[in-house]
Order: sequence, then structure tokens, then C-alpha cells
Amino acid sequence: MKTAEERILAMHGRAKELYEKKNANRLLAVQIVSVAVCLAAAVGLALFIPSVAVNNVPSDISPAMNASIFSDNSALAYIVISVVAFLLGAAVTVFCFSLKKWQKRKDQHHLS
Repeated sequence: MKTAEERILAMHGRAKELYEKKNANRLLAVQIVSVAVCLAAAVGLALFIPSVAVNNVPSDISPAMNASIFSDNSALAYIVISVVAFLLGAAVTVFCFSLKKWQKRKDQHHLS
């Protein structure tokens, strides 16, 4: 038979477990949404670039010079490329952190 103090300690332990599980689920949801938003924004910008390029490319440029679509407006090129690079970097970073955390949990589960 457990004493009242032991029951209270068990109750607090269980409450702490539930709180940690709830926080872990929230963190996972935030990570998933962050990766999805970053990837969606990067894909959206990548799809937006050709519409900008159509307006900026002179008609006398050969297909070999497709990389020079921002030749008239280099500031726009730097802005778009840096935003896409940042979004992809953020998505990969969040994914790698969650993968590392998942691997740690998996290893701890196998040890116990």
C-alpha cells in the first residue's frame, strides 16, 4: 500500500511526463509547419522567377545566355537568390535538428 506522499509524488511525476509529451508534440508541429512554409516559399519564389524573367529578358539573347535573366536588375537577382537560399537553409536546418532528436529518442528507446 502506498502512502499519501508516494501517491502525490507519482501524480506529480505523471503530470510532468504529460507536460513534456505535450511540449514535444507542439515542437514537432512547429518544426513541420516551419519546414513546410520554407519549402513552399522557396518553390513559390522559384516559380515566380520565370514570370519576372520574361519581362526582363531582351529578345536578342540566345538560349545559351539564360542565366543572365537578371542582367538589367542585379539587385533583384541578389534579393531573390538570397531569400530562396535562406528559406532552403532554414528548412534543411530544422529538418536536421528534428532528425537528430528523433535518432536520440530511438537510441534511448533501444537502450531501455
